[in-house]
Amino acid sequence: VLTSGLPSGAEFPVGINPVAYTATDASGNSVECYFNVVVYDAEAPVIVECPEDQIVFTSTGFFADCFGVVPNLIPDVEAEDNCTLEGDLLITQDPAAGTPFGGAHLDELTVLITVTDEAGNSATCEVVLTLVDNEYPELGCNNDEFDLDNTPGLCAYQVTDFSLDPDFNDNCTAILYHNYLPAPQLWTLNGATLPVGTTVIVWTAEDEAGNKTTCTQIYNVEDVEDPHFTLCPEDINVAVDVDECGAEVNWQGPIAEDNCGATVEPCGTDRDRIHRHRRGG
Repeated sequence: VLTSGLPSGAEFPVGINPVAYTATDASGNSVECYFNVVVYDAEAPVIVECPEDQIVFTSTGFFADCFGVVPNLIPDVEAEDNCTLEGDLLITQDPAAGTPFGGAHLDELTVLITVTDEAGNSATCEVVLTLVDNEYPELGCNNDEFDLDNTPGLCAYQVTDFSLDPDFNDNCTAILYHNYLPAPQLWTLNGATLPVGTTVIVWTAEDEAGNKTTCTQIYNVEDVEDPHFTLCPEDINVAVDVDECGAEVNWQGPIAEDNCGATVEPCGTDRDRIHRHRRGG
């Protein structure tokens, strides 16, 4: 006869369930039979809702770098279990919230969500995080206006280094370019020729995410080079004309050049000079 525990065919709860039987004969002699019915939970929890893949901005990082921070995804997880109450389920994520990740725009990180019941059964899901750079480059037009003297022999200033380029920086990766099309390179003025006068150049720093920062610099080039004569007559020694106290003298007018190509007029208006003094009145 069943003396303790549930009968065969009953639904036993999870755990150790003792069962005892006693057999007694007509003379009153008896014997007992003991055994345990052990029910264990082998069923994993069910994740009803796993957080969606997410975009993480670099601005969530602790520093001005190309890293984001893993968000806390646990509150967005919904799970249920056949035995363990929802509030008693253990939910974890790896990497943990607050962990830096990234290094470049559009880097990805997979976060593993794990739900574990009281029996140690677990279920997992994955969330993909994508890093997006939402920080603008820094562009320093430290000197908004440059006053430059022309390069000798040129009606312009010849740039021979990077000193006229602005400084720039970005938390990830950025490029620098300008809108001065005559320059041999659009990322620097090195090698460019700036004409005499005022040139306004717009500089742009742009990162891989398309974030742009612009600034404007003005380059004033002044012609400080004097013109010079390429033809100047030598001293002229002539005798006076007959019966004259002077002489008619002709020469080819001096020729002058300028680095900016301007027409240079010698002093006076006539190319040929005549000097004569007659005797008497």
